[in-house]
Amino acid sequence: MTREQYCEALAALCLRLVGAVHTDGPNATVDTLTAIHHLPVPDGWSVDIALPVVLAAMINPDRRLSELLGWTEQLDGGPADLIPTEPPPCNPLGVEMCVAGHLPIDSLEPHEQERVARILKDRGWQPADIALWVDSDTQTISDALKRERSRPAARRIRAAKKAGVAA
Repeated sequence: MTREQYCEALAALCLRLVGAVHTDGPNATVDTLTAIHHLPVPDGWSVDIALPVVLAAMINPDRRLSELLGWTEQLDGGPADLIPTEPPPCNPLGVEMCVAGHLPIDSLEPHEQERVARILKDRGWQPADIALWVDSDTQTISDALKRERSRPAARRIRAAKKAGVAA
């Protein structure tokens, strides 16, 4: 990949990152950052330098900081609420076995249950079908999906957007 191709690909992912931060929540932010870090970096370049430079190039330098981050005032911690926290360690084998229907969901930690529920939901499964597959009840699956959707930053972002103060 040439430097120009890298910059084009990085700019496109930066736009996706902006959308993730503004509307999609921490999971999408982490997914986009992962995609950015998987781009093949040209020799002599570093993603740790290229990413902030491309993001900075996307910002109008004539705008004041209050204009750029004003929408985050609705968040309890301001912009700090937008930074995803490190998830607890996940047992990928347990998640995979549960998704495959070989392990009951109740044997997993809550964050692993959320992951299983989200994987199957993203595959088009309904909570009742997921519950049958993972030897559980619909309420447990609904609760796992609610916890996944209502992480603090994601919840505050949605509230700010609903109030019409988010950009």
